[in-house]
Order: sequence, then C-alpha cells, then structure tokens
Amino acid sequence: MRFLISCDISFESWDQRQLFAGRKNSLVCSFPISSFFFYKKKIPNLAKRLKKSLEETGRIVRYKHLNKLSYEHKSFFVTGHHNEDYLESVLLHLIRGGGNASLKTLSPLDQNRFLPLVFFTDTEKERADFLISELYPIFEDESNEDDRYKRNRIRKEILPVLKKENIDCHKLYWNFHSWDKDHFDFPNRFLETSSKQNRPNTVFSLSVSHQTWIQLTKQSQKQILDLLLKEMGFYPTDRSRFEEFLRQTEGEKAYLETNQYILYKMKLGDLQIYSQNSPLLRHPSSERENEKFLIHWNAKSKVYEDPNHQLRLGTASEGEKIKIKTGNKEISECLRERKIPFFLRQNVPILYNGNEPLQILFSLYSEEEKDYPSLDRNRFL
Repeated sequence: MRFLISCDISFESWDQRQLFAGRKNSLVCSFPISSFFFYKKKIPNLAKRLKKSLEETGRIVRYKHLNKLSYEHKSFFVTGHHNEDYLESVLLHLIRGGGNASLKTLSPLDQNRFLPLVFFTDTEKERADFLISELYPIFEDESNEDDRYKRNRIRKEILPVLKKENIDCHKLYWNFHSWDKDHFDFPNRFLETSSKQNRPNTVFSLSVSHQTWIQLTKQSQKQILDLLLKEMGFYPTDRSRFEEFLRQTEGEKAYLETNQYILYKMKLGDLQIYSQNSPLLRHPSSERENEKFLIHWNAKSKVYEDPNHQLRLGTASEGEKIKIKTGNKEISECLRERKIPFFLRQNVPILYNGNEPLQILFSLYSEEEKDYPSLDRNRFL
C-alpha cells in the first residue's frame, strides 16, 4: 500500500500540477500490484483557520490520513524518517526552547507508526539510499528546498558543519531511544482495543477542567490522562506524544490526533478527549416523514413541521452570515463564541429555509446549549 499527498503549498502552477500527476503515474508503474491512496489538500487555507504554521498543518493532515488508513486496514504505517531527520527535529525543538523530551522525539515505534530507517547506521543508510534510488522513483517535495522554513535552514547550514565534525547520527539517536520487539504487536493491540470500543455504553468523550489540569504536576497530568483513556477503552498515550501535547498547551491551543482519539485544549479551556467513534465527528443527516422534517446528529434529533418542504439541512460555509435581532452575524463567530472545537465546526447542523440560514442547532452539540438564534417555528410554515 502506498500513500501520496500533495499539501498544495507550492503546487499552484499548471506545471506543478502536472508534476504531481506524473508522480502518481510513476508510482503506479513502479508498484503495479500495490494499492494507492492519493490526497490533495490546500494547506495554506487550513493553516490560517488553525492558526498554525504550514509545516505543522501539513503534518496534522498527513497523520490524520495515515492514522485513518492504519485503523481501517488494522496495520502499521511506515514513514521514511531517519536519524538525520531526528537530529533536525532535536535542533528545531531546542531552538524553540524545548526540554528533555526534545531528545526523545521520533521514537522507533509510536503506537501505529514504525520508523525502519532509524535502525540503519549512517553508512548503511547511504548505501540503502543509493540502491533504492536505482530501483524506485524518489520524490523530493519542492518545499524542502524553501529557505523560509527553519527546518530547511538547519538541514542546509547546520547539519553540514556537524557532519564535518563526524557526528554519528545513529549513535546519537539510540542514546535516547530503546527498542523492544515485544512491543511490535499492533494487530493484537488493535483487536483488544476494538473489542473495548464495541462494548455497550461506550464513552465517546471525557474532559478535565482547566483549573484542575493546571494544578496538577506533569506526572499527575499523565496519570489522569491515561486513566481517562483507559476508561474510554484506549491504551495510555506514549511519553513523546504527551510531551508534544504539553508543549502545544503553552500556545493558544493544543491538538493531538491518533487513530483512536483526539486530545484538544484551548489556552484557558478544559482538556477534552474525543473518541474517533464519537457521533460528534460524523456529519449530520436529515430525512422527511410526510410533513415533518427531521435532523439527526450526535445521537440526537430535531423535528420540524414543514408542510411546504421549504426546510433543509446545511453546515457552515466560509464567511456565511445568519440573521439575528441586531442584524447579521458570521456563523463562524457564533461557533467560536460557543467554544466549539475547530475540528467539529463543519459538523454542527444548521437549519435552512431555502438558501437562508435560520438557526444553528447547538442543542444537538450539547444539551446545555440553546439553538441560536431563537426561532418562531411558525415563521416558515
């Protein structure tokens, strides 16, 4: 199985789009008996919405798709990270003020992600690179040459100096990592976790209040998080992911996604854990029963009288506004005010009368919320 994604950072011209198409054809020809998955995402637009860098946003998108495929096929996914990548990451984290956890980044086995190239010594990797390049097409993303990105500047300017001083990237990596082949049992872990997920009364989300979270020590935070994950039928989060999530909490928002769950926390908000099986992560649906119009989402339903079949279901569009008592208000602003996580906003159902948005159905998100704006149900009869 092969995976190719265009993050659409630099593939904007016709020539570059043709290049992406050419890469697809080359892969298919080189691996005729493989299954392929091709994705194309507009990372700059998404980065603005998430308020994250292009690099970080691209990483989130890649791992979202890889985790999804891994979960669907009950298998590991393999990436081409090697010991020099590790050194780049360490330097990048240290420049940003990272601590001890920076040295343990890119573990050889991180839940369902396996890094085979970290087992190669520097010399072995050079030989492998040569042999592989002779047999298979190797594609280098154009953004890897862009000096706007700090990682690229580290690779081009700092790593050559360290190599000149004979740094041993392989030895450095294994000074801070360990390997136990007994941990390489993803199929068994998957089956065990799946059986837990299929239990009746599955817990789809849990949270820890902001005040409680900030009063805990780092060790206690890890223990509480692992306890909640266990309650939801999941394995404890590994140390490197936990450290990365804590690092993100120093900013405006923290987001970590695996194939099983999502961790999310705003700067002053509660820590939230969502199962990937949560109905909140599914798109809403609608149906008609004679003169009634029904909307379903998050295992809840709303029923409207609609004899003229004027009502329809929709979700938020960029820049779209809804009419309120004082004028018009952007729907995206309404969603932010209710502290709806960014990854759920596209799922929140909106009631429309034709092309006019009438009401955002916040009550389907949480019973503690009221639909907005308040609506005279006779208005559209």
